[in-house]
Amino acid sequence: MPWSPVWPFAARQRPDLRRRTSPAARARRSAPCHAGAMDAAFDFSFMPRFETKRAVLRAIRPAEDLAALFDLFADERVARHTDTGPFAEVAEAVEVMDWIAQIFRERRGMRWAIALRGDDDRLIGTCGFNYWDRERRQAEIGYDLAHRHWGRGLMTEALRPMLRFGFEEMDLHRIEAGVTVGNEASARVLEKLGFREEGLLRRGGYWKGAYHDLRGFGLLRRDREV
Repeated sequence: MPWSPVWPFAARQRPDLRRRTSPAARARRSAPCHAGAMDAAFDFSFMPRFETKRAVLRAIRPAEDLAALFDLFADERVARHTDTGPFAEVAEAVEVMDWIAQIFRERRGMRWAIALRGDDDRLIGTCGFNYWDRERRQAEIGYDLAHRHWGRGLMTEALRPMLRFGFEEMDLHRIEAGVTVGNEASARVLEKLGFREEGLLRRGGYWKGAYHDLRGFGLLRRDREV
């Protein structure tokens, strides 16, 4: 089963989804703002780099990573539970690269390349914060991984420093993710990381000519502190 949550590139493809990409979107708009959060949080002056026992999270390099990104989403198994792909043309990978650069430039999200330590630094997946509501201290995540690396716990390992960065450096109160019904592997990744399943958004997503039920997951700062 693919590792990708349902919205890896939703904001890029359908701008209206930026305000309703999870079951908690309505609550986010009515929640009280955190005074000073925008001043205290990460300022996008650099792209952080993280290393785990097996993985490296690094900045995506458009020229060097383009072919690997195309290969990643040309695989129907990876693209199955996402709103993008499978890619048929390199131009589609270029569009994703442009979106990644745009959300970082606009300071509303960031996406890392995942590579293996001690390997050739080739991109084997991506992960990141697709949308950051700075005032309400909430963000949505997405992630994907090449099929040959599934089933090894690699994505769970790679996401841990990213989530830590979200709470400690981005000053997040809440991190959320959405998963299509049937994508059990992605749900297990989130559960291993401490996310709680919060509900079902029936037919809450629409892409590739069909409606999809979405499972909503959330992780609070206080969940990590218990």
